[in-house]
Amino acid sequence: MNDKPYHYRPKEPVHPGTHLRFCIEELGISGRELALRCKKPEKTISAILNGKSAITFDMALALEPVLRSPANFWINGQKQYEEAIARQKRELNLQPSAENTAWAKQFDYNGLAKAGAVPVTRKRQERLEALLLLIGISSPAAWDGFVKYRSKVLLSQARKTGRASEANLEAWLAFGMQRAQTLWCGTFDAVAFQLAIDGLRDVMAEADEQCWERIESDCLKAGVKVVFTPLIKGVPIQGAVHWVAETPVIQLSSEGKGYGKTWQAFLYEAAHVLLHPKKSFLDPIVRPKKKGEAGRDDYRIRAADQWADHWLVAEPEMQQWGKPSTCADVQRMADDLKTHPDVLLTRMERNGDEIRPQWESLRQNLPKPKPTDKGY
Repeated sequence: MNDKPYHYRPKEPVHPGTHLRFCIEELGISGRELALRCKKPEKTISAILNGKSAITFDMALALEPVLRSPANFWINGQKQYEEAIARQKRELNLQPSAENTAWAKQFDYNGLAKAGAVPVTRKRQERLEALLLLIGISSPAAWDGFVKYRSKVLLSQARKTGRASEANLEAWLAFGMQRAQTLWCGTFDAVAFQLAIDGLRDVMAEADEQCWERIESDCLKAGVKVVFTPLIKGVPIQGAVHWVAETPVIQLSSEGKGYGKTWQAFLYEAAHVLLHPKKSFLDPIVRPKKKGEAGRDDYRIRAADQWADHWLVAEPEMQQWGKPSTCADVQRMADDLKTHPDVLLTRMERNGDEIRPQWESLRQNLPKPKPTDKGY
């Protein structure tokens, strides 16, 4: 949940000239005398005392020896006053207008609140401010330009499915980045990341309850952040890769898929990190069906798919075993390949094999821990 990082703000901003007036009255100094002591025009002093003019750095330094108060006291007072005035104007601009309400309705606020991305509230202005804070834009007016820029980077890939909501997709991505910021990792090392992935085979086969924590911790040691975020309405995305400066962030959906498909999604994103450094990707749940629909990224997508499939179960091993006939065959094949049966079934689906009804029942009875929404 987003907590507002704001400090105490008075309802009515007080101009520092008001404090200055109280100060000189206590000392028995008139405005004219203060002007003479500071060698400033009386008109300037009068404007400050009446809240019509700001206390400049030069004025604050002039007041310092006269009133025996540090210059930064007056400078900070002026800054706080100007900030409060600016916030008042911003709050007026964020009042529930037709335009602001229409913008906020693009988002599945209830779904975001359930996921913990935004606070639970029914007040429209609070919802608007929470969404702006999550996305990281100053106002709804900044949205169009921001999305136009982002569309060149990530959103166009999701549009290929024809089902993506730009607003909810941005919210999902922003939530992932928010969680990634809470993680610390060293410099990205591609060799160490490859070794870390290879070291996860036993973890995948055992389907231990801590397997997702293991993925997170091992990848962090190699300089890669892995975060799981809940699904949000209108976001047909099972994974994404962001690059924050030199650090890759793999974001995965924490629900809506089976154990094997979650591993396949992780490996697909990991492949992009290793094969296509510094390039961001989305992994739609519904992939483009025809060659060329993904545009210039087609070859990168195919390369990542092949890398992930080979890591799960290499094609020669699939051909050596052939197609299993019974649930017992699936289990024996998985044991021999040192993988999890659900991972094997996912690999078979990726290969175009039809999954029999009895195998689906096997899937339901297999131990397959789901990722939580706590960041791993």
